Amino acid sequence: MNFDIESIKQFQTQKEYIDTLIVPIFNIQLNEQSTNDYEILQNVIINVEQQLKGRLFVLPSIGYFDGVLSIFDKIKIDDFNHIIFIYVKHSEIDMNHLLQLSNHQALINKANVALLDSFPVEHMDREMYEGLIKEQVKSSVKQFISIWNN
Repeated sequence: MNFDIESIKQFQTQKEYIDTLIVPIFNIQLNEQSTNDYEILQNVIINVEQQLKGRLFVLPSIGYFDGVLSIFDKIKIDDFNHIIFIYVKHSEIDMNHLLQLSNHQALINKANVALLDSFPVEHMDREMYEGLIKEQVKSSVKQFISIWNN
């Protein structure tokens, strides 16, 4: 489920089936690498949600400058068995540091991380790009299943 009106309505009636919150995060920098990583993240998230529809709730991507994750003060963490932060490896995100800044023990206890590979999007032909996105989707689905099984 995505962050839209129809999905929110479904979430309210199907909470018991949706056990995983997906939190795409990225470091906002006005450069090509940050933009590249964001594009990969968005495309993988769209495809993963389609593959695992009915079990996931996907938040809008959270961009940050200084590691602020205050959004978790507004989310009912207890509604979810799993919280998965997903981001591109190259983004240099220190998840442990960000979680400590949130100072939210329930979030810290439930947090998992799924990583995506970075690759140069700018000069890649469409077929190669789509193939790499499909590989990332498969890898992400495997990571999510591994998290669910532990």
